[in-house]
Parts: sequence; C-alpha cells; structure tokens
Amino acid sequence: MADAPKTANEAEVGRGSSLEDGLIDSSAPDAIDPEMIGLSLYEKKALLVNRELAQQGMGRYQWMVFFLCGFGYFLDLLYVLGTPSSF
Repeated sequence: MADAPKTANEAEVGRGSSLEDGLIDSSAPDAIDPEMIGLSLYEKKALLVNRELAQQGMGRYQWMVFFLCGFGYFLDLLYVLGTPSSF
C-alpha cells in the first residue's frame, strides 16, 4: 500500500530538522533563543530582521540611499512651504 502524499509542512519537518545537522528547528525557536520567549510571531520576525540588519551594517550603498531619501523628503517639504496656499 502506498503512503499518502506528504503536505508541504510534513515534508519540510522531515528534512534535516535536527540541530546536529546544523539546521535550526523552526517549530521551536524558543528552545534555541531564550530572548524570544513570550514574543508574538510578528515580534520574533522583527527581532530576526533587526539582528540581521545590525550584523550586516551600513555600507556605502545604504548611506547613499539614506541621504538621497532624506534630500528628497527635504525638497518635498520646501516645495510645500514655498507654494502659496489658495484658501
């Protein structure tokens, strides 16, 4: 008798979900990182993204985008302040 086809979650859990393989078991992140205990799923995702951005740091490209967006915001405010209102 043939086995029933596995769903995507069952197939994913079956592949290398042990810590010995060097992969992190996504079903229990609290057991690995005590800082995530008690956080909602959104807060856990935000924490992971913040950690990765902090680890990568700000390169030349990120600083250029930062200043370009800030300059564009500044010009937008100047345009609003410089145009007379028609009230």
